[in-house]
Amino acid sequence: MVTWVRSPAGTESSIPTWTESQFDLDCTVPPDVPIDAKNAGDSCSPQSDCGNPINVGVGNKHQREVDYVGGGRFPLRIVRTYNSNSASASGLAPGWRLSYRLEIVYTPPDDDSTEDSVVLLRGDGKQFFFSRKGGAGAPWVSDADVTGTLVSQGSSATPAGWTFTNAQDEVESYDADGKLLSIANRDGATQTLTYSCKAGNPGCVSETPASVAPMAGLLIGVTDSSGRQLSFTYDKLARISTITDPLGGVYTYTYGGASNKANLTGVTYPDGAVRTYLYDESGNVSSSPATGVNYGHALTGIQDENGVRYVTWRYDAHGRAYSSEHGSDGADRVAMTYNADGTATVVDALGTSRTYHFATSSGTTRNVGITGQPCDGCFKALAYDANGNVTSQTDFNGHVTCLSYDLTRNLETARVEGLPAGTACPSSLDGFTVPAGARKVTTQWHGTWRMPMRIAEPRRITTFVYNGDGGQSCAPTAALVGRGAPIGVLCGKTEQPTTDADGSQGAGATASGMARTTRWAYDSDGRMLSVKGPRTDLDDQISVSYRTADDTAAPPQYRHGDLYRITDALNHTTTIDRYDANGRPLQMTDANGIVTTFTYAPRGWLTSQTITPADGAGLTTSYSYDAAGQLTKVTQPNGSAISFSHDSAHRLTGISDNRGNSIAYTLDAMGNRLQEQVKGPSGALARQVTRIMDNLNRLQQLTVGVAPVSSGN
Repeated sequence: MVTWVRSPAGTESSIPTWTESQFDLDCTVPPDVPIDAKNAGDSCSPQSDCGNPINVGVGNKHQREVDYVGGGRFPLRIVRTYNSNSASASGLAPGWRLSYRLEIVYTPPDDDSTEDSVVLLRGDGKQFFFSRKGGAGAPWVSDADVTGTLVSQGSSATPAGWTFTNAQDEVESYDADGKLLSIANRDGATQTLTYSCKAGNPGCVSETPASVAPMAGLLIGVTDSSGRQLSFTYDKLARISTITDPLGGVYTYTYGGASNKANLTGVTYPDGAVRTYLYDESGNVSSSPATGVNYGHALTGIQDENGVRYVTWRYDAHGRAYSSEHGSDGADRVAMTYNADGTATVVDALGTSRTYHFATSSGTTRNVGITGQPCDGCFKALAYDANGNVTSQTDFNGHVTCLSYDLTRNLETARVEGLPAGTACPSSLDGFTVPAGARKVTTQWHGTWRMPMRIAEPRRITTFVYNGDGGQSCAPTAALVGRGAPIGVLCGKTEQPTTDADGSQGAGATASGMARTTRWAYDSDGRMLSVKGPRTDLDDQISVSYRTADDTAAPPQYRHGDLYRITDALNHTTTIDRYDANGRPLQMTDANGIVTTFTYAPRGWLTSQTITPADGAGLTTSYSYDAAGQLTKVTQPNGSAISFSHDSAHRLTGISDNRGNSIAYTLDAMGNRLQEQVKGPSGALARQVTRIMDNLNRLQQLTVGVAPVSSGN
């Protein structure tokens, strides 16, 4: 059992807003936006999510569904996020949002103010708030914990466009209406978005057919740097009806549900398999909702593509998600009770009890500590700086980690690990005396990119050099990222051994031994051309080349920018001869003339690999899957096969071969293997392993055959 504690609704805590720079999560919200907007999607606070994730601080069930991932260095994706605390439809259905649905909503100053404002709507449902005073030319300012920079274009009071540089150093470009036009990553790869237009719209050259989009301004295409494209169509209510991948695979979205609530009820994939979403089921939502709580869009379950219920969620009278479990036997179950004093009691699958303490500030719920039974990877106490960065972590053994940051960018600059219990972390770790048994890691960051320049740790300093730094260049001058700066690619990495045993000397540590340097070079599109390893006694360079134009065949077997040749230091060359339209390799030939071909299922799963020597017959390994994508069988070239079975919670429960040998796994509610039985072709038991776990998920006893072996812990 777990108990979570947070400040009562409507109160503010002295604990500042939290952002963990290591995870690059951006969190902010305007004061008049509901608290749930900032807590949407993956939590911006550590130790806030339980089970199949529910943000226990606010009761928000969030679900990330990945329908498609393409090939290449900046792949196209179809990703949807659901938030139970959101009713926004955003082109899908209430609660759901597409990852490409990034928008900017601009509010000009009113008669009583000189301040205008912007809300950035993110693909996972979060909302960021920026404001400025003074009109055009004045900077846009957000909360100190926000990782990202907003710039408006044009000299007039009303912006003519926008760019937002996010936590991953991707540059998002928007038009004056706040529609996303493109995303460019730090090495220059770009995705471009196109929208529907209708006759009479300014700049509309070719009207979008009504069969594609019923109105102007709807996203109808996303194209990557190689020309591969996702295409969208909509129903009469401007909801996404289909998305077509570059290979022609169609993803169909259906809507409906009880009382005609227009929920997203299913996705049909290119192979015909259907994933079904269930809402507001009796027994999974309260039969006596509180005043003002109207169910209709509460996601209560998912039926997988095998037609089997995979997950169940339940909601209380206040609309808060309070439990999740997988399959038909309650696997991974957590159950929560939200108490009137702001606490919430959570029971995990093994019945273990803990109390999580939370504080709420600026609309974000943050964990400040756990009391009760320990848990794997949990912290007993957390503290924060004024920007909400974690400055102190205490584990259940009492060990303390202290951290410090560059507060202008919320990037970790130093951490000291393994400090004794009771250590008070200073505001700065510069000059901090590292006691015996502890270790320090110091990081210096690039001035433009959120990338390290130097990392000093025990016995080693690693230095990174990037394109454009101090006259360094490993790419043509024409290689620019979206904001016109040189692409942010790594030119060199040097690892220098030192005599610093605990990292306390930082970048000033004394060198000891030979440094190892690796260097890279790139083309004008930011693609790697070569990598030169640290060997000085011989040539260890690998060279790479790419297709310079699309294949003229129909359909094309490759696109411009696709990887073509890889040549090692001995001048052995491997070519990637063919790709499918989704950017996945279909055929490659090595230096010995051995040809390897690949086939894929409509959803991208590898189904076969055939290796054909220059003077021999091909040898094929085949892979089979169930409708949900779980591997069910591997067949070797000699005909031998291994089969895999899974339970309704998608956990591996058995393995067997074509000779009759088998392994059966008995699992507990947390997925631990309590028993393994190995049987031969006759069905006779050949080997048995039995485990006993305690309620903290620790091994207590192991029995192999008949003799138990105690583990202690």
